[in-house]
Amino acid sequence: MINNPPRNALHSGLPINGLRQLVKLSGYPLQTVVASKLQKEFGVTEEWGYPDRNTQEHRTLDVYGFKALAEENKSGTLIRPNVALLVECKQSALPYFFFQSVAYQNRPIPMFPAIVGVQRLELSAGQTSRQVRPAECLGLVSERFIFGDPPVCASFARAAKKGKAPEEELDRTGAQPDFVKVQNLEITGADAYQNVILPLASAMRHLREYYQPDSTGSVIGATLALAVCVLDAPMVLVTGPSEEPTLALAPWIRVVRCVFR
Repeated sequence: MINNPPRNALHSGLPINGLRQLVKLSGYPLQTVVASKLQKEFGVTEEWGYPDRNTQEHRTLDVYGFKALAEENKSGTLIRPNVALLVECKQSALPYFFFQSVAYQNRPIPMFPAIVGVQRLELSAGQTSRQVRPAECLGLVSERFIFGDPPVCASFARAAKKGKAPEEELDRTGAQPDFVKVQNLEITGADAYQNVILPLASAMRHLREYYQPDSTGSVIGATLALAVCVLDAPMVLVTGPSEEPTLALAPWIRVVRCVFR
């Protein structure tokens, strides 16, 4: 190992313990934990690059996981199924609030799950025909993971100290913020939308464009893609009327905010 040169030193005003806490709160350690766990089953890429869907600027997703499943040959057509996970990681001492949707509690979510790399499918019966999604052909709508367990929410937001950006919610030593009175907090949806929804939506769009269907029809490379946000933060589910909301902690929530096209 190369010896550390004397000039590579911390300023006396930057205590190592405070910087350690700053790193812990940044989200980077959570990204490392998620990547190491996924690596047991998936091929993992950290800081996976993609173009922003609005500005076309280069951005990176925290973790991309890919797993090729067993291939099959059906009447000369090679079927190559895969699974892709698009993962964004966030940490916060303050809670995220998830507002339960009314529209999607008793019906499937459109375009979910996303299956990319497959041409449009058409079912015909006599003189009639209709286009169907690959997920419908596979019967995924009836699977409990797709339509069942997690509460479905139309939006979510993050608690923050009034007048402060998330990265500013540290004291001078870099420690977690002291718990403050409720009247000193506000709920903001901008951070959740800009730093969770938009990155995942852009990454999903890039994945769709990358895995184009085989033009010859001799190979079907269907990839089931899931956009996931891993939160190391209190997750609060909000239900009931706005006049008297009910709050409960929930470990798994599905958010429907935009169509991943």
